[in-house]
Amino acid sequence: LNSGKGAAIKTGLKYVNGEYVMIQDADLEYSPEDVKGLLIEANRSEDKIVFGSRGHNKRKGYFLAQLGNYYLSLMFNILFGYRLEDSYTCYKLIPKRIWKGLELKSNGFEIDSELIAKMGVRGYKIKEVPISYKPRTYQEGKKIKWVDLLKASKVALAVRLGIFPQNL
Repeated sequence: LNSGKGAAIKTGLKYVNGEYVMIQDADLEYSPEDVKGLLIEANRSEDKIVFGSRGHNKRKGYFLAQLGNYYLSLMFNILFGYRLEDSYTCYKLIPKRIWKGLELKSNGFEIDSELIAKMGVRGYKIKEVPISYKPRTYQEGKKIKWVDLLKASKVALAVRLGIFPQNL
């Protein structure tokens, strides 16, 4: 039963052990070899939240997907004072206590937006480190669509305005 990315993450959070939580998609667009760099940076960072950045200027991928990620990153930067380059990266290394303290509600791709927005409202800082990226095509199973961009925007604005999850 596929209930969505957010539902899968919330289910997984019930069973995690250890200090950190990070999502790894099964399609291997992201290299597990990059995890070490995120952990090294987390141990240097006060807030210990590290995102893997695919580097927009050098990144392989599809123009529309890059445009959507640029828009979302800009939105988070404006709404929450971040300086993110790649907000919708899969690689988000976050201490377990923070993940669990956010009480995430979203069941779809918009869970990323809820996660970043709730961390922003609480004043958490996010560090980014470069990672490698091998994008899939839509024919190979890429599932995110423009409607997901709209849902993500709506969730971020609702969290910023303090009306999430009601009125959505």
